[in-house]
Amino acid sequence: MLTKKHKVLLATAVALSMILVYAFFIADVPILQEYISPMWKTDSSGEYYVLKAQWARQNPALKSLLQLAENEPVSQSEVKEFISQRLRRPGGDFVKNIEEEVREKYTEEFTKSLARELEQNLRKNITESRYQEQLSSHKLEEEMKLRYLKENGALLKNEIIKTFLAETSDEELKLKIGQLDSLSVDSGGYFKNIITKIIDDFKPSGKGVLSKGKSVPLNGLREVTNPPKSRKDLTRRRTRVKPEDVDDLRKKHDGFVAFLRALSTPSMDIYSGNGILLAAGKKHMIGALNAVIQLREMGSELPVELVLDLKADYNKRFCEKVLPRFNGKCLVIEEILGLEVYGKIVPEGFPMKAIALVLSSFDNTIYIDSDTFVIKNVDSLLTSQPFLQTKFVLWPDNWHKGTSPIFYDIARLVPGEPVRRDGLSNEESFALYISKDKNTEILFHDLDGLPPFTSVESGQLHFRSLFLALYYNLHGEKYYYPLLYQGVFGSGDRETFVPALHVMNEPYYLTDWEMKFSGVTREKANEPGEFYFDESTMVQSEPGAAMKFRQTWKEWLLKQGLDSRLNPFQNGEYTQNLMKKFFEENENLRQPEPLFMHVHSPKINALYNEISTKSRYDYLTRSIKEIDGGDKQDRLGSKDWELQFQAINTWSACEGMNDNAYWDSFHVNRKEVCKKLKEYLEILKQDSSDVEAANLKFLRKLDRE
Repeated sequence: MLTKKHKVLLATAVALSMILVYAFFIADVPILQEYISPMWKTDSSGEYYVLKAQWARQNPALKSLLQLAENEPVSQSEVKEFISQRLRRPGGDFVKNIEEEVREKYTEEFTKSLARELEQNLRKNITESRYQEQLSSHKLEEEMKLRYLKENGALLKNEIIKTFLAETSDEELKLKIGQLDSLSVDSGGYFKNIITKIIDDFKPSGKGVLSKGKSVPLNGLREVTNPPKSRKDLTRRRTRVKPEDVDDLRKKHDGFVAFLRALSTPSMDIYSGNGILLAAGKKHMIGALNAVIQLREMGSELPVELVLDLKADYNKRFCEKVLPRFNGKCLVIEEILGLEVYGKIVPEGFPMKAIALVLSSFDNTIYIDSDTFVIKNVDSLLTSQPFLQTKFVLWPDNWHKGTSPIFYDIARLVPGEPVRRDGLSNEESFALYISKDKNTEILFHDLDGLPPFTSVESGQLHFRSLFLALYYNLHGEKYYYPLLYQGVFGSGDRETFVPALHVMNEPYYLTDWEMKFSGVTREKANEPGEFYFDESTMVQSEPGAAMKFRQTWKEWLLKQGLDSRLNPFQNGEYTQNLMKKFFEENENLRQPEPLFMHVHSPKINALYNEISTKSRYDYLTRSIKEIDGGDKQDRLGSKDWELQFQAINTWSACEGMNDNAYWDSFHVNRKEVCKKLKEYLEILKQDSSDVEAANLKFLRKLDRE
């Protein structure tokens, strides 16, 4: 059949047996249109031709056939026979004309035009000095593109097939099309280039911090400390670095930031589309599978990438049979970077989250820890106002930030005047606060130019900030972690993202609703009648409703003649009364609902629970029941989430990851674990008001297929 359906992006003139393939490809349609006029497409089994309209007009027989095709059906065999005869005719003028026109008009002119446009765009966006650096940093990408333009006709042919058949309803054909090689930049080479810059070119040369000093006290975000964590408090007897090493750190940091600013936006060959990302070591693979299954149970349809560390972690059954059933695939850091570059980063140490965010193929990414369960469909995050406005969403942790002023000196983030009041009680006057001594009496992170005092859990990230955060992590243990944390609870990549965003001046949204803790109230073993709250889970809320809440809160405060910066979650009777009055007067305002449950202690992971030296399930009692010692019905609803999560965990261990070799590598008997899990499900059902939570709809549907 002849068709005009698709707007042509590629032009290929093929004369089989005697004519070379001349192929050109570019994603920028307007440029291509300057050289290629409207075309006819014909297809035959395994061969695809794109014919220029004027060629048809110059050949009466072909013109007649094409006109006939517009008025009535023409058999595929008739079209194929005619086109094949014309194009295969040895020494024919028609073939010679095609060959000569393509060679003379398109090859040299199109390549020059592409190179000229790339150069003009680079010169427009960066200075001349940055231009040379850009050519170096992106040289690999451009060379790869030009090489493909000139040499890879076969790959381009695959692209024509994929474009032409993109809307086929044949599922088997779709699968085969998806397996075709495509024109793309070597993303592994792109990442290797930048990581080599981090490890070799901009590596600090000092000896690291001189001493870690005294830890910053651990305080929750609800607390107002007295005295506040001022510049003096965060400096005196804290982390120390030699002045010459500070100078070296600043110089290397300046160099890498300049390098990042010179990078153009990565092409769609490197980052494209939306998806969900997880990272897991070998012992956390079942936990990651649990998280993926829960995503599907909640209705998420986004593709999933699971980043593994080593080739040795790759489990063939898991990555090629199990995960694809949930629209997921495995990526391996060692494989993407190659042994040479991977060998450079291993001695430095790296949190997998930081490097996974870099290596993922998604342009818009939702990152989920392998011990995190979603309790709503998270796909809507990418269309929420916080994400659309900033392209980067964070969730608050529970602790005051303890970052050293030395770090901000290195990163050239200059503190200004007080603009926030997190170091001030809600009852007190901001006018009096700003009159105090900035170095000793004002919370350091209340100053303009610095991140707020809230520690964070990471979410999405802009690509330049992502690479800068990776820089902090790859040089973290020796230099940046001691400066960023100074003994405050937590470690690793968590506190590297916000500083990177501020340095690169890229927007972000920190969810304006406090994190809650879920767990169980237990009686103290040695003190009958005394109870404590045994926390197991961090509960994080939806950002869209949180943004609406904070906007309404600020407007309401202004109407009351109060400072709109008052913290709604601060401790104290004054704030509690304010919040009560606020919700009484805004009864139709919907409170943000829980979105994530980060079940971290103990983890819901059948394998890890057997080998962990930390908190473990006894498979006799519950670990998730209520929030902050209160009634779970208020925030978590009537769903028995622990029963559902453990039902998923049982399936993952007993059916999903039933490769005994995997379990044997940890000296764990899978059958015994499955027996314990199934018995535990029955225990959970005994006191559950929602036994249906154990019936997993998505898994049942999957098993029927």
